[in-house]
Amino acid sequence: MKNSFFLLTLAVFGLGLSGCGKDQTPDEYQRQLLQENLSVYESIAGTYTGVVTNAKSGKTMGALQLDLSAETVTVDRTTGETTVGSPTLVTNVTYRDQSNLNFRIDSGYYDPDTGAYSATVVQNASRGADLQQKLIVKGSIHNGRFVGTIGSPNVPSAAALFDLRLNGTPIEKIRAGAPKGDLDQVGVAVDFDGTGVMPDSRTGKSARRKMSIHITKPSMGPAGDFIDIFNPTLIRNLNVSIDISEAVSVNFMSVPWDPANGTIDGYNNVTTTSGAYTIYLQCQDFYFKRQATKFKCTYWSSRSKRIPMEFGPSDD
Repeated sequence: MKNSFFLLTLAVFGLGLSGCGKDQTPDEYQRQLLQENLSVYESIAGTYTGVVTNAKSGKTMGALQLDLSAETVTVDRTTGETTVGSPTLVTNVTYRDQSNLNFRIDSGYYDPDTGAYSATVVQNASRGADLQQKLIVKGSIHNGRFVGTIGSPNVPSAAALFDLRLNGTPIEKIRAGAPKGDLDQVGVAVDFDGTGVMPDSRTGKSARRKMSIHITKPSMGPAGDFIDIFNPTLIRNLNVSIDISEAVSVNFMSVPWDPANGTIDGYNNVTTTSGAYTIYLQCQDFYFKRQATKFKCTYWSSRSKRIPMEFGPSDD
């Protein structure tokens, strides 16, 4: 009976070793697997360039370059321990219209049997939005051609198509990427003149006065700006300054703007020598880069009355 148990144990042990390869240690076997898996990613590594078009209108949006490379992750992200390593597909993204942005996607997926590729762009959300905002880049790679889509599953109307070639035309020379596009709205500001109804605390009457508003759309970083282009309905933060009079200005930092509905609805806490209070701002029908009509705003604070305002493009 003991001999039978010994033979069975030896057989099982032998099968385990045969799985690792002849005369290989477990580490050697893992390294062999690593090289085999890396070779799958290396088979599609390279620089792919081409144009991006809007899936709905067919209009050219810009130029895209995806640099695919195989890398080895040697540190376990959970335990921090050094490991034999695991393969990962890295995608370096370059997008251009008149401006450029560059960022890296650390982990992508590739199926050598079907040629399917996918990667997720993730950005921390602004106040008033979900905790994370995501964009999916997916497609297929065959014979040096990379065809796919960029978009959010929640906003199919904003999807874009790309058609890239391995070692194709350099992105700087792709004329289709030259027109001014969405990237040129990043970090820029708009100004509008208007009027507001100011209450007079001394007389109790209100009077309409000239006012102006200055609105800036800050960059959210390369990944965030990329998501902004291909999912324009996501809530974004704006910086707003309102000149109520020559002597009085109020400033709002990072107030949420909903581009789908054209609303600004936010607040800031203010601390002064006379104490702390909160200021509020609400606007309707504001669309930033395609503002052709007037829009209304309301400003107030925890210690002052509401001031209704109206701003719009110049008549010039």
